[in-house]
Amino acid sequence: MSQKAKCSHCQLEYDKAQLKKVIEDSSELYFCCNGCEAVYMLLKQSGLGGFYDRLGGNTLSPVEKSSAKQANSIISTTSRFSYLDDDGFLEKHTTKIKNAPKQKSNQAHNRQVNNQRDSPLLEANLIIEGIHCAACVWLNEAALQKQQGIISANINYTNNKAKIVFDPRAIKLSAIFSLISSIGYEAHIYDPSTQENLLTKESKSYFTSFVVGVFCTMSIMMVAIAQYAGYFKGMSADMKSVLNLISCLLATPVLFFTGRVFFVGAYYGVKQGYVGMDFLVAFGASLTFAYSVYASFAGVGEPYFESVAMIVLFVFSGKFLEIRARALAGDSLDKLQHILPSAVLVESNGENGEILLLPKDSKELAKDDIVHIREGEMLPCDGVVLTQGSIDTRSLSGESEPVQKVRGDEVLSGSIACESFCYAVQKTYADSTMSNIIKLLEESLESKPKIQNLANALSKHFSRVVLFIALCGFLFWWEYADAQKALIIAISVIVISCPCALALATPIASVVGISRGFREGVLFKQARFLETLAKCEVVLFDKTGTLTQGKLSVKKVFDFDTREDFSKNLLVDFLSHFTHPIALALKDFLELKNLRKNEISKNLKEAKQTSQRGIYGIYEDKQGKVRLLGGSLEYLQSQGVDTNEASKIAQNYPQMSIFAYAIEIVKITNEVEAIETHQKDKSSNEAKSNEHINEAKSTKTLPQFHSLYLLQDSLKNGAKELVASLKKAGKEVLLISGDRQCVVESIAKELGIESYKGALLPKDKLEIIRSHKNAVMIGDGLNDILALQSAEVGIAMGAGSAMAIAQGDVVVLDDSLEGVGRAFSIATRTYSRIKQNLVISLVYNALLIPLALCGFVIPLVAALSMSLSSLLVVANSMRK
Repeated sequence: MSQKAKCSHCQLEYDKAQLKKVIEDSSELYFCCNGCEAVYMLLKQSGLGGFYDRLGGNTLSPVEKSSAKQANSIISTTSRFSYLDDDGFLEKHTTKIKNAPKQKSNQAHNRQVNNQRDSPLLEANLIIEGIHCAACVWLNEAALQKQQGIISANINYTNNKAKIVFDPRAIKLSAIFSLISSIGYEAHIYDPSTQENLLTKESKSYFTSFVVGVFCTMSIMMVAIAQYAGYFKGMSADMKSVLNLISCLLATPVLFFTGRVFFVGAYYGVKQGYVGMDFLVAFGASLTFAYSVYASFAGVGEPYFESVAMIVLFVFSGKFLEIRARALAGDSLDKLQHILPSAVLVESNGENGEILLLPKDSKELAKDDIVHIREGEMLPCDGVVLTQGSIDTRSLSGESEPVQKVRGDEVLSGSIACESFCYAVQKTYADSTMSNIIKLLEESLESKPKIQNLANALSKHFSRVVLFIALCGFLFWWEYADAQKALIIAISVIVISCPCALALATPIASVVGISRGFREGVLFKQARFLETLAKCEVVLFDKTGTLTQGKLSVKKVFDFDTREDFSKNLLVDFLSHFTHPIALALKDFLELKNLRKNEISKNLKEAKQTSQRGIYGIYEDKQGKVRLLGGSLEYLQSQGVDTNEASKIAQNYPQMSIFAYAIEIVKITNEVEAIETHQKDKSSNEAKSNEHINEAKSTKTLPQFHSLYLLQDSLKNGAKELVASLKKAGKEVLLISGDRQCVVESIAKELGIESYKGALLPKDKLEIIRSHKNAVMIGDGLNDILALQSAEVGIAMGAGSAMAIAQGDVVVLDDSLEGVGRAFSIATRTYSRIKQNLVISLVYNALLIPLALCGFVIPLVAALSMSLSSLLVVANSMRK
């Protein structure tokens, strides 16, 4: 029989004669190929030999010969990866950053980097294939961080995603790939589809283990039925031994194949000084298995092979369902990562000067590229419309109706074209709105709320306490009963305890809350803002653009002249030459009255805005002249207009904005007379009109006061309901604004807000926010930057604008107050679920551990209870 030996690197077993023998420091080493030998020697020389201690009983794939060659020249750029150093490739797949974390080793290089900040560092996101345990993560991080030019390397074990910050002047991206390849792994540029393929492979592995566990456990239960029947009808000792042997053979793959994940987790946990759920399951199941083997062959007591299988299967099923639940909870991110198109049609000049439409990778789009979007396609980058079209913006703003866009309008990535049009790219793929939203959502799913620190602290010591209780129970029952009962009770205590439910209490609820928020148009940048928002005591609102529309509208009109249609027709045209908010609001109001320009509107000679809060214009032709005056009452009074009656009216509405309008008519023409005679009530007004006209024919008249318009900003839909709900929840509501005090007071009283302050500068708002603890500031993200940043939580309303996303801790994508209400509701519900989960876990353990200690729970029931507690926490987090 040939002797077997393991390769010193990959740990795979071969016939000893097939292996290459190497003597190293008087030790015999064996290698299956030159690649494994080269990598082994490289790691030893680099001081990374500790990898093999961390590897434990795991195996690796044999290193390919190509990797062996690369091992001798890791830093050099190989032909295999040379395409990675192309400038276009780097621009597309890396991000320029500054102030990166310093590399602990290699301090001299860090000083060099700090002295040359003009050349930014690069950040690359990779997927590393072949990572299957914590030792693999340690090896890759250690190998990368030892290299000159790599500033930091962090690998997420849950998704194999590596974030590497490096200095392109000191090391090339191809060299990083070569290094990873040389130690037996394969790196890929991060792509959602690549990650999905790896997750699919992992899911299949779990499913295979689950199927094996189910098959063997069901077979054991069938054997157990025969054994139970034998207890009542009698069974020979030989038959009993055969059935025990079959149960042992069936329980073995369940314990060591299906349950291997618990042994691996327990091993690395103990090496790091941590005793968790994996250790409790592996230890409890192993004790039960060992006792059952002893009982079967020694003929002492009864074996519990079915309990071994059920313990492992129940807990593994819970773990499998937890993974599926987390994947389901993060489904919003997965969908977003696939939602943007991979390629679009872009204009390109042909050889003969003709314009061609050629496909181009969305990530390679550059500023001013002209993109042709077809109906139903999603815009990959932000840009400016060149030809008219309509878009669906529900993924950004929640707007259900298509929005019409004309030339010059801005469009954001993530919008869907309702008809074909073309636009010019203004921001690259990586800098566009939807890409930033995806990045922020991904970071928020990886962040942790403050309450998780409490849960982690409890779970860290929980398992050790459980082991101590189990030991005490074992010693007690051994003294007062027998060893068999003592062992069963100790196993039941170990298995029934559930640190996993405690550990799951916070992260599952947080992931569900963040994902649900995004589906409802609310983006939480970090998980901790869920907790902070739920616990806030004071909510401060900005007025303009937050509680109000940010757009003036006409509330009251007072007319003082009978020539209404003639004068207002002129006013419609006159106002169209000004962009002041009052002018725009008044123009919209008059146009809704179906007022139109008349013939004299074509003869505008002058239109100016004065420094006295007023505007004036002159319409003139060969037959006459009309002068228009508009603005504040003070301005009209300075122009000789009698404003006494209008001033008395205005005093009753101090909270409103004023637009007063006067008209001066000189040398009225037949044209004007003709217009006057076509008024609707010419039978009753004709005589009065002619009197005014005849007066104007002979001499210049003083400007006649025509109309007084009172304008005010309107409340947004849902403003009253939101304020009422916050006050009902026990939160103090304040209104702070830079607008006039009387205007702020009017809005506050309309909303039922008792605390309000107006005429505030940005620094005044900052002082008010700092004077309150646990304060939440809600603004439009445009003029409240200091306030949003200084509050515990800043909620920005900006319809998905880049400014809102940049400044807010929580962003209401649809710009609605209903969205703000949803943010508070989701945060409160999520924080409540986290507390409920913690209570469920603690109460479960407080009730069932004593029952198990008293001998009222067998290991089978304990395993079922443990799994159910975890699933209960997951189900509570997932419920609506």
